Amino acid sequence: MSEPEKFARVISVGGGKGGVGKSIVAGNLAVAFAQTGVRVVLVDADLGAANQHTMFGVDRVATGLGDFLERKVPSLSQAATATKVENLRLVVGTGAVPNAANIGHAQKQKLMRHIRSVDADIVVIDVGAGSSHNTVDFFDLGDARVLVVTAQLTSIQNAYGFLKAAVLRLLRHACQSKEHVQILEGALGARETERIDDILGRVAQSDADLEQQLRHTLSGFDVRLVGNQVAESQDMGIFRGVGRMVRDFLGVPLPLAGFVAQTRDVHDSVNRRTPFLLSQGHDENARAIRAIAKSLLLPLPTPEPRRLQPRPLPAGEDVAQVLRRHPRIAVDWVAAIENAGRINSVRVVDVSAGGVGIRTRLKLADGERFNLILNQPQLKLTVPTVVRNSEDNETRVGLSYVADDETPLRILKVARAELTS
Repeated sequence: MSEPEKFARVISVGGGKGGVGKSIVAGNLAVAFAQTGVRVVLVDADLGAANQHTMFGVDRVATGLGDFLERKVPSLSQAATATKVENLRLVVGTGAVPNAANIGHAQKQKLMRHIRSVDADIVVIDVGAGSSHNTVDFFDLGDARVLVVTAQLTSIQNAYGFLKAAVLRLLRHACQSKEHVQILEGALGARETERIDDILGRVAQSDADLEQQLRHTLSGFDVRLVGNQVAESQDMGIFRGVGRMVRDFLGVPLPLAGFVAQTRDVHDSVNRRTPFLLSQGHDENARAIRAIAKSLLLPLPTPEPRRLQPRPLPAGEDVAQVLRRHPRIAVDWVAAIENAGRINSVRVVDVSAGGVGIRTRLKLADGERFNLILNQPQLKLTVPTVVRNSEDNETRVGLSYVADDETPLRILKVARAELTS
């Protein structure tokens, strides 16, 4: 009996906007995987603007992605070039060649099949910028997807638009007939802030089975956020805000896998043509990349397909306004959560008008309800909350307030007083 065919685990890295450091993250993740002893292939799929060969100091290559697309080599494995990193090969992308980014559908399908079957344990895809069908399809190809975002508003807006395009493209590919595609396209709205849950609700009006099929597809969409060029601790609150927005509007979890701090060494690594993981193997960013790589080897828990409980969106509000709606204030409060008569100590790390962030070693799941017990000198309250943002790779959990009274304002008042004292 023949052994079953083995396929590489594919990690796709995208970001929507150019200049966010997507290629730096992709290249260093590939190094981190290779340093564990597994065989890695890094595919530079930034068609027309490839630069991974520069970052790895590769000047001359016999073959690359262009040779594969032009059928000069029969397989993607034969288009890969060795790098200075043991266990890591690079499929050099196409550079400033006219129409390099406009590969046809048949070429794209062939390339995607070969990425899946390349002779490696892990394939890292450096996805190009923008939200074209080709770019989004390479991102969707990943078993796990990494969304690289900086704290700049333009990066966040582009990343959200890119991820929405990826989600809609995934749902379209899940449609098994032209009729299903027509139902999905007929359910789409024109507003940027329209929720995927609302779109699927309209699909259900035409075909309830198709709606359930699409929700099941959506439940397996594994995407993680990596914050890049982090200069201030406040940036972390922005990244978590992006995660909440994606969960609420696109219906998929977006846990924060980790972040890369803005340092001179990361900046200079491009000019040195050496991934920073090779020159600064033990600094904070190196440890962060290795932790992110380790987490990507494990799939996210697959949630049960479910309908979201959407919150009303004020007319005319855009993505930027959503992010600014509940600014967070950092605190350091000892507190407790109570459920079914059991009380466990936690630490409150930030508060907003919509909820609080806590740190705890407890494994909490989205949708669980707890009473949050605050016992500060100026704030002694028991507040009903629900888990809205459990992050598997960290100990931070987001709790949203359940009550509609003035309690959130009282909490914010005390937090602001501490901030200015």
